[in-house]
Amino acid sequence: MSHEGPSAGGEIPYQQVSEQDWGRAVASSFRYRPAYGAWMYFGPCPRCRHDTATIVGEAIIMRDIVHADPQPAAVVLPKLTVRCQCSHQHGAGNTGCGAYVNVYNVRFG
Repeated sequence: MSHEGPSAGGEIPYQQVSEQDWGRAVASSFRYRPAYGAWMYFGPCPRCRHDTATIVGEAIIMRDIVHADPQPAAVVLPKLTVRCQCSHQHGAGNTGCGAYVNVYNVRFG
């Protein structure tokens, strides 16, 4: 894992970076759940440790309009790229720390 220290603001600075171990960390710690007709794949970012989520499928943005939260169809992906999308500031104008990983043979549903 990367060993860079936090920035002056106490956060890891934004950097587009990936490490092989992170994919295994995501595969073992992330969970999924239905979310507005799609799947939400969520857990702690392996770099900054903040909660992050990736949406898989086409989410129904305006659930209140359709008054439904349909169960999404099962999905199996040979490869899924997961990017840190945490809500924390990691440098000027950057939310998410920039970490990304590939997770293989992911099954939702």
